[in-house]
Amino acid sequence: MRPVAVSLVLAAALLAAAPALAAPRPAAAAVPPAIVEGTNGFALDLYGQLRQKPGNLCFSPASVSLALAMTAAGAQGDTAKEMAKVLRFRLAAPALHAGMGALVRELESAGGGAPELRIANRLFVQQGKPLQPEFAALTKEHYAAAAEVVSFVRAAEKARRAINGWVSDRTNGRIRDLIGAGVLTAATRLVLVNAIYFKADWQHQFEKHATYNEPFLVTPTQKRPVAMMHQTTSAGYAETRDTLVLELPYRGTAERDLALVIVLPRAADGLAKVEQGLDVARLAAYVKALRRERVDVALPRFKLDAA
Repeated sequence: MRPVAVSLVLAAALLAAAPALAAPRPAAAAVPPAIVEGTNGFALDLYGQLRQKPGNLCFSPASVSLALAMTAAGAQGDTAKEMAKVLRFRLAAPALHAGMGALVRELESAGGGAPELRIANRLFVQQGKPLQPEFAALTKEHYAAAAEVVSFVRAAEKARRAINGWVSDRTNGRIRDLIGAGVLTAATRLVLVNAIYFKADWQHQFEKHATYNEPFLVTPTQKRPVAMMHQTTSAGYAETRDTLVLELPYRGTAERDLALVIVLPRAADGLAKVEQGLDVARLAAYVKALRRERVDVALPRFKLDAA
């Protein structure tokens, strides 16, 4: 009998930057601290690997952690141990998955409709290859990940289009081709998909008339004119020996429910030093040190996209 390779595809879709998990709030008591700390630790580990490649970087650590937590629910033995180590899981099942489910609910409730923050999970399973009942029940209960039957064996391309259509529907048509042509084959048995959609306005909008070109350091020695947005506003602000830290909240949320935290090195060549010293404790310290102040903000106008 000829051996056949069986593949599992793990796909994560992200629209805009999903919120960081650096600042657990008292109201989020249902989310165990071990979940927040572990997710942040994995996020920084992953960032340490991804930042080694040149160019700009945007990823959602919450999305990756949730997708891999669902995958880990189906792992056993050494595989389960290695996944737990890399993902910094500090809780054993079922507490781990209950905690991850609480995290999903906490993030979605922080959005509350304005801004929009939706997390969607789904399992696409090969026809005739049912999931273990315990695994299917766990992913549905804690991750709201229903299982949908497709046929990769007879119609891999049709299944790919169906999966991409599902992702497109849940990201308001902004992510249309998550899985590229040829990725799925007749050997595929399961595709686990996590999609995060996030759309928000700043609590204090940047005015168009206050956006104009200014020199911006793209390397420690090279400047380039870029469109810089300006405003004077009340925002969370802190200074350390090496950094300036700014928190810009999104409209429609309570303080620190959803916000963008910017860490700016003081020195033009100080980014590498800041990155190397970044860990869970340092990140938490940045957020804890924030105090509301009147600040003059100059921020490059930017757009996040994925090819």
